[in-house]
Amino acid sequence: MYRAEQLKVHESAVALFSEYAKNGEKGELKSFAAKTLPTLEEHLAEVQKMKVAL
Repeated sequence: MYRAEQLKVHESAVALFSEYAKNGEKGELKSFAAKTLPTLEEHLAEVQKMKVAL
């Protein structure tokens, strides 16, 4: 149950940050989204590996 919830929230976070990094208003928030997105994508990949491994 924990892994399923983590997968869901990480997928949502990546989608949200990706959308804002691409289409958000220029400024600090857009820069933050673009800068943070790779970390969120790494976290999502780790959650996906956990799901497959177990």
